Amino acid sequence: AAVAAPGALLGNSTSHASASPTCCGCGGSSPAASTSDGGHGRGLAASARAKKEEERRRAAASQRRPQPERPRTHTTAEAQDLARARSSSPDDNDKLPEEQEELRQENERLRAMLCKAKELIGLLQVQEGEVRSLCSEERSRAGQLQLTAQALQEELAEKMAKVHGLERTLAEAKRARMEARN
Repeated sequence: AAVAAPGALLGNSTSHASASPTCCGCGGSSPAASTSDGGHGRGLAASARAKKEEERRRAAASQRRPQPERPRTHTTAEAQDLARARSSSPDDNDKLPEEQEELRQENERLRAMLCKAKELIGLLQVQEGEVRSLCSEERSRAGQLQLTAQALQEELAEKMAKVHGLERTLAEAKRARMEARN
């Protein structure tokens, strides 16, 4: 399930960020084939915010004292926003190789997580099917056992009736013999 960007919720309609056949690897098409929801759903406001954020970050970085860079872990939304901001900039020379590598690694990590999630979903579906079949088999066995128990109870009742009949016949025969002796 795709997560819509903030601009999509506002109903802003724009095309994909670049004119390449697949702009970001999502499988989306070029601007000519974008959907009515704006392809990725990135509106003008989201694009402007991303550009302002990038400019603020660069200005802050230039005013700070140089410090050794630590790799920054972006959330999925931040990584997508950075990718959109960079892909919409007119000058591709502004992209730093480290940032591209960081985004590539983040993309690979997310794809690996997605792949694992799909595998887990598949395993859970298989287990669910097994549980359903076991439950169905157990219900079937329980039904068969209930029918067998009912049949055995009926058979027992018939045999008990025969036993009682034979006991009565035997008791009558004893009485008749006793009366004959007397």
